[in-house]
Amino acid sequence: MPSKHADSLKSKGMQDLLKKEKQLHKEIRKDYKKSVKK
Repeated sequence: MPSKHADSLKSKGMQDLLKKEKQLHKEIRKDYKKSVKK
């Protein structure tokens, strides 16, 4: 069963990474819009 546990851990890690990626893109977009307005 250890392999199955590792898989679930890996998928959870991937989800966390994707969430962070989305957050980063949101922040970058915000900054980009701000800089464009100037």
